[in-house]
Amino acid sequence: MNELDSQRMAGQLMQQGLLPTRSVAEADVILLNSCSVREKAEQKVYSRLGEYRLLKQEKPGLRIGLCGCVAQQEGVRALERVRDLDFVLGPARVGELGVILDRVRAGERVVATGFPAERRYEFDTIAREGEFKGMVTIIEGCDKRCTFCIVPSTRGSERCRPLTEVVAEVRHLLDYGFEEIELLGQTVNHWREPGGEADFADLLDAVAPLPGLRRLRFVTSYPRDFTPRMIERLKVHANISDYLHLPVQSGSDRTLRRMGRGYTVVEYLDLLAAIRRARTTVAISTDLIVGFPGESESDFEATLDLVERGRFSALFAFCYSERPGTASARLGDAVPAPIAAQRLQ
Repeated sequence: MNELDSQRMAGQLMQQGLLPTRSVAEADVILLNSCSVREKAEQKVYSRLGEYRLLKQEKPGLRIGLCGCVAQQEGVRALERVRDLDFVLGPARVGELGVILDRVRAGERVVATGFPAERRYEFDTIAREGEFKGMVTIIEGCDKRCTFCIVPSTRGSERCRPLTEVVAEVRHLLDYGFEEIELLGQTVNHWREPGGEADFADLLDAVAPLPGLRRLRFVTSYPRDFTPRMIERLKVHANISDYLHLPVQSGSDRTLRRMGRGYTVVEYLDLLAAIRRARTTVAISTDLIVGFPGESESDFEATLDLVERGRFSALFAFCYSERPGTASARLGDAVPAPIAAQRLQ
């Protein structure tokens, strides 16, 4: 999502006559697009902003903006903490970058966060990168409320784009020569037609047959929402990618309940089996969190067992990182950092 947001912002800057540069020393505007899923990413943001202080001293007209999820999380605190920061722009306000920059040039320090009902999304001005794959956001935000996750706070509630808009953007990309389309969303397979009955399987039926589309990918899928109709589409549409990302987060039912994931290990493994029956060539990757509050040695052993039984093509594992305002931050029973680090190995 952040990668596409960066392309959207780059397009708006180019509309204002600005061109990208490989050197921050040459820049007139620096945008730091951020992630707040893990604590270290947030720390890196403030460290990087500190590095820009000398640039601002040498070039007083330099404009510096903090964008992305850390921007939404920190808001005005970021301006207070970093005096050389000119503006803070949350993910839901990306379409307003041009207007925000005009205000900054007029002398304001601006905080643009929150989740307005009306949001600008002009797909024909996005500064697309590459020549083969184009990305299309179909759903923003998340309503799952997993106890460890800050995304509902930083990205807001789920907002699905209408099917006609999605198809129009995909056609636009195909007309420009892109051959692979990647559909994006925090829970991409929970897409629903606003005010209608169509679901993600119907969206796949609308997009996959479009002329010129060689490969269709989608990330990130939520296991509980991967329905039999969606699995059937893996057989129907040969151009749907063989790669699927299905974050499980833990192999312990006890930990999954504490995480609020809404499924059991058996249900997850049954889903993998059904997907592999539909597409024998599929490669499935997953995410895991170790050291979640209260995770016992037996919980961790259950996760190791799941890894073996899951036969994943790729695995992305992380130590639990407490995020402000999340339910898991109030659980207590923290796993000591050395133990969590050992389990990660």
